[in-house]
Amino acid sequence: MIWEGFTTSKNQLNGLTEVKWENLINKYSRNYTDDSAFIVSSDGYIKVKNQNYFYGPGADGKNDWLTREPLANIIKCSITYEGKTYYGTCPIVMAWVNSNKYRVSLTDHTGFKYVLYTSDGTSPQYDNSHPFEFKCKENINDVWEDVSLVEGDHSITYDFAVNGNVKKGTNGTLTKSNLLTIIKDNTLEKNQCKCYPNSKYDGECVNNAIICAYKNKNNKVMAYIQVPIHFLLNRYGLANLNAWDGNNVQINE
Repeated sequence: MIWEGFTTSKNQLNGLTEVKWENLINKYSRNYTDDSAFIVSSDGYIKVKNQNYFYGPGADGKNDWLTREPLANIIKCSITYEGKTYYGTCPIVMAWVNSNKYRVSLTDHTGFKYVLYTSDGTSPQYDNSHPFEFKCKENINDVWEDVSLVEGDHSITYDFAVNGNVKKGTNGTLTKSNLLTIIKDNTLEKNQCKCYPNSKYDGECVNNAIICAYKNKNNKVMAYIQVPIHFLLNRYGLANLNAWDGNNVQINE
């Protein structure tokens, strides 16, 4: 996400433009908020909030990314120009590996990171033409080999989950959003996953994500990846304007 101008909230262009950077998180009653792995300053600087967020499961089995509260790792940029405010967001993929002999990643241009609903929270639009595809490389004899689909001693298995929560009540009780569903498809490779969003969205949950756990041949987790998916509402009031592709206009005289 690039704003080709100034990066701080203090600078202005002709006294008309202001830029602000922040985490996209919900703020609830009693000062509860969604959790995030990052701190974003208004000037656009990003730093890790706490290294503990990147740890995998310990001996007690806790901190399993497949079941823990997902992190709201979406960066938001607001640009105010001549009294109007424009927004841009950037979901940040986060990974953890238990050894420097592995490298994991989400293949470029696979899956989707945005789901756009009409202003009434219906008719989701998203690009599911390419399934989420997760890659794994292992350092074997000082050579980084792609072991995503290999079998034998270096084989990898994959577990997938979807998550998303909001905090309810005076105690900030986690309530699962159930906005994503994994599609069972036997035609996919073992490192691929498809999912679809719920048909309705109320604009509340902003930490929806798909999570992939990598396991070695001994069924031990050796890496996780969390892919945030930004659910958002198109604030235009007209359904036909929401559906317009922007390529043609017809005028009836």
